[in-house]
Amino acid sequence: QEPLFQMFIELATELNLPLVIHSRKAEAEATEILEKNFSGDVLMHCFDGLPEVARRVADNGWYITLPSNFGKYRNRKDAAEIVPLEQILLETDGPYLSPTPDRNEPANILYGVESLSKLLDLSNEDVAQSTTQNAFRFYRL
Repeated sequence: QEPLFQMFIELATELNLPLVIHSRKAEAEATEILEKNFSGDVLMHCFDGLPEVARRVADNGWYITLPSNFGKYRNRKDAAEIVPLEQILLETDGPYLSPTPDRNEPANILYGVESLSKLLDLSNEDVAQSTTQNAFRFYRL
């Protein structure tokens, strides 16, 4: 997989595009490769890395996404406290990672907003506005 990953890094560099990384159970390895080979914007989808990896992501100025049920997972809660709000986006990862027994859906993004608001002691409105602006900034909209 690493040679293909490197090809995507080279293409993103050539086209001046950000990278969205799905690195399930390989966050540290992906971070190491990106630190050595990519200087653009990075978004770590559904981040579940260890706190030391979250610190590296934050220090690199990269973004993470947290799923709507992130509060159930220690690494994701730690990441939400380590990575600055200005580098966090929220997602549902539907139909998976539902905060309810039902299939996940876009409306469940509110669970993520509420969990992050409580964790950071901010209003739901502030978290929703900030994470939305982060998405606009990352995707250059």
